[in-house]
Amino acid sequence: MKVGYITAGRISLLSPKGDAVHIRSFLENFVKIGGEIFLVRRITRKKVMNERANFRIYDIKWMGSPPKFQRLNSLIFNIRLCQAGSSIIRKEKPDILHEREGFLNLAGLLLANKFKIPYVLEINAPLIYEEGRHCSRIYQEIEKIIEKKLFAGADRIIVVSNILKNYLLNQGVEEEKISVVQNGVDEKVFNPNIFGESVRKKYHLEDKEVICFAGSLHQEWQGIDDLLKSAKIISSIKPSVRFLIIGNTEGQEEILKSASDNVIFTGRIEHIKVPTYLAAADILVAPYKLEEVFKDIGFYNSPVKLFEYMAMGKPIIASNIGQLGEILEHGKTGLLIEPGNYKELTEYILTLLEDEQLKRKLGKNARSEVEKKYTWEHNARRIMEIYNEVLGEQ
Repeated sequence: MKVGYITAGRISLLSPKGDAVHIRSFLENFVKIGGEIFLVRRITRKKVMNERANFRIYDIKWMGSPPKFQRLNSLIFNIRLCQAGSSIIRKEKPDILHEREGFLNLAGLLLANKFKIPYVLEINAPLIYEEGRHCSRIYQEIEKIIEKKLFAGADRIIVVSNILKNYLLNQGVEEEKISVVQNGVDEKVFNPNIFGESVRKKYHLEDKEVICFAGSLHQEWQGIDDLLKSAKIISSIKPSVRFLIIGNTEGQEEILKSASDNVIFTGRIEHIKVPTYLAAADILVAPYKLEEVFKDIGFYNSPVKLFEYMAMGKPIIASNIGQLGEILEHGKTGLLIEPGNYKELTEYILTLLEDEQLKRKLGKNARSEVEKKYTWEHNARRIMEIYNEVLGEQ
């Protein structure tokens, strides 16, 4: 089986961002289990440096644009992607086209129809809300039209959460067309046997108790504001505790200024180095919450960081929201808090710091759950099953 994976996004396979980790990990594991796959993506530079992959990559060069014309540029890119994609498909002759949905993009569907190839659409977010809120009404309306065509034209739609499945059902998509496949983790890269002493030494944490968060500081749903409130309370109760915040701090001056002295910001860390940073922690936290714009949809995310936390065998405190509440079992594989409740977060942090037995139990159980259900290999095998189902229906 040969698959063409298309994304109109500008993705560097070396990026620590969730979308890049998802794409790279799926493609690599699909090849490992015997599939053949190639990547078609958009780039704005001549070459992405230092990338190594076990699959072929076709880079479609496209001009960047000022923010004012970004959406128009994305629309026009459909023409370029169809042109370049046609040549690639004639050469590769894939059995299936798999497209990661991009805002204002429908080139994958057009190519699938042109060459009469089964089309699988992957949806990671309700883009009309996530991206549409940042652009004018006309582009929102265009995206609605494009989404209707994508949903109707896809032979199968893969979503990363049950919330997204419900969103599609409300859009009129037939239930039998939708498959839920959660994100995952490379359990060999993220594992409990990694030592974090080098990170502890770097930040003078040798005799400290460390609470760690990894994520994007600029995204409201990550709950960094609640974590900083908790850190401030704990600074006066337990001075030996430090909060290690992993994530890009560029443009986040307000967050940096508001943090108490017991908070350490690492800045952007390469994804391959993240396990060593997580290994330096005593407790891992994910205080996610629902943004107001998504109140009618729900917390649709399938956070890669959750699975990476679980694979480390560390105790986790996370919000009881969306998929987190489905995957983590309170008191068994993690501790769940009410979203936005920084006082409850503080209470559970202090509880775990005093209970070594509970910490070991939560960490061990979370690791076991990941090994059984949530590796990237599990993810790739499930998607291969979906491809076979689609091909069998043709």
